[in-house]
Amino acid sequence: MAKTQETLDLEDALQRQCTRKREYGCTEVTIGFQHDGHGDEIVDFMSMDSDGVFKCYELKVTLSDLKSDAKKSWYGDYNYLVVSEELWKRAPAWDNYIPPYVGILAGIGLSAKRRAKKVSVSDEQREMLRDSLIRSMFWRMDQLRENSDDRRFAHFSEQLEEQRQAIEELSRKYERRVWELEDYEAYYRKNHQIPSFNVAEQAKAERKQYRKRAKEGFTWKTVRGKCVCPVCGKPPLLMDEKPVLSDYCPWCGADLRKISNEEDPA
Repeated sequence: MAKTQETLDLEDALQRQCTRKREYGCTEVTIGFQHDGHGDEIVDFMSMDSDGVFKCYELKVTLSDLKSDAKKSWYGDYNYLVVSEELWKRAPAWDNYIPPYVGILAGIGLSAKRRAKKVSVSDEQREMLRDSLIRSMFWRMDQLRENSDDRRFAHFSEQLEEQRQAIEELSRKYERRVWELEDYEAYYRKNHQIPSFNVAEQAKAERKQYRKRAKEGFTWKTVRGKCVCPVCGKPPLLMDEKPVLSDYCPWCGADLRKISNEEDPA
């Protein structure tokens, strides 16, 4: 079925936004392949930036479009419903049609009416999205070639090459990070003789300790009238018969420094 002019205008607006933000975007991206149980879903518009962040957009211009049985595909780190100004003014009960983490953009100005919330995307799914975007861009390039539009074909070929280079760079960064993580874990286990050491578990422990420090403090405590370490319970050393509240416990080595009031990164 032919697209309406409103739909084409919204697609052009998304493409211009990608150009302005130096992202790589494509219309009608088929998700995955039949051999892996996919290949039957199409995202109206998908983009990827140089950091590998994916955004998926579903376009609806009328209320009947919104209510249709056509599946809405939300696979990106951020997902958006893009609607016409007229549909936005009708103010349907949006939560009946989209998940709470999906943002809403309205009109060719792509005015943000509801912010999208970041969702977790697995490495396997991220690789599938990259492959899907490349394949769809290839097909679009073939369509341009068949239409003998040399100028648009050259522009699209340049975009595709940039996308390839970006994906290669992301792959190198990912492989480097994986190697660094495995190298760190291996030598930490050897140096500290902790065979079960795991960075993910250590990160959880550090996050838990940070929140405890931020909420309750993690410094020398007064217990039953005596100053003690909150970890080992031993008192500080004395100098001239006065306790020395050092940054580190002299008995167990616990870090007892106060933390700054920075925002929790989690």
